[in-house]
Amino acid sequence: MTTQMPRRRSVLQELSATSDNLYLDDSLLDSPNSNLSRSFASPVPSPDEIVIRQRGRRSISITWSPGQEKTNGKKASPLKTPTKNMSQMVLRSSPRKRLLMSDGKSSVCPRMIVEDTKKLRIEEKSMAQINTQIPLATYLKGYSQEQLASIIQKLIRDNASLEKAIRSELPVPDIKPFESQLIFIKKSIYRSLPSSRLVKKNDSVAYSRASLHLTAFKKAIADQATLLSQSQHFDALMDYILMAWPIVRSTPIWENHTHNAIRRHCFKLLAFHCKTSLQEAGEHLGEDRLSQLSSQMNEMISECEI
Repeated sequence: MTTQMPRRRSVLQELSATSDNLYLDDSLLDSPNSNLSRSFASPVPSPDEIVIRQRGRRSISITWSPGQEKTNGKKASPLKTPTKNMSQMVLRSSPRKRLLMSDGKSSVCPRMIVEDTKKLRIEEKSMAQINTQIPLATYLKGYSQEQLASIIQKLIRDNASLEKAIRSELPVPDIKPFESQLIFIKKSIYRSLPSSRLVKKNDSVAYSRASLHLTAFKKAIADQATLLSQSQHFDALMDYILMAWPIVRSTPIWENHTHNAIRRHCFKLLAFHCKTSLQEAGEHLGEDRLSQLSSQMNEMISECEI
């Protein structure tokens, strides 16, 4: 009985038994028993395999474009809001926080600093309190009426004798500054009129040039009389009426009756305050003021009707 010797496998059969990738080892090709050419190690792919490879995942383009931004290897969605890089952000804080978060060497609180500055401001004294070489009357000229009234009110709050002494020294208010102001405005009215002799000085054209000064004159009388009336200085108010009435009388009389409205308004305003003074003060006004008023009463009534 004859025994069959196992047939020796050819190199081609050994290659077919390897992996399906068809990539050969260089040592196998270089062996003396190999009859294969080196071109067999890199076979040409078939057309179907080329199509399959083209359907695979595409590689990401190296060039940058706004639509190809990546986030962790994935394309960023255009609908998603981009997040900020916290490492590039600089955290800001208020000056108070920066002061409190600074080194712990300084234990002074900003609130304590503000309170100290307030105390310093409160403790500061004015020049009138420090420099006693300047007369007190000089300092009093720089204060307003409200400040002087509050100072006197503090002094006489708990001192009845001082209040009595101050009342005994209070004079009648001075109306000379009021008179100077009215005379100045009246001169401005006449300076605004035409200077030519060939032009009328009481027609509509002249009134249009003086209307601004006439309005200022009316306002001055209203403010001055109201100030004396509200402070209840009825004696000074009566003196003011007797002083201002002739000044109003000396203002121009215009051809057009409607243009004399400001003049009539000033007369009526002074007559109203005259009546108020008589009702409130009466006999306390003094005999001289009442006699002077009674001598001018008839003329004043006639001028109010103009």
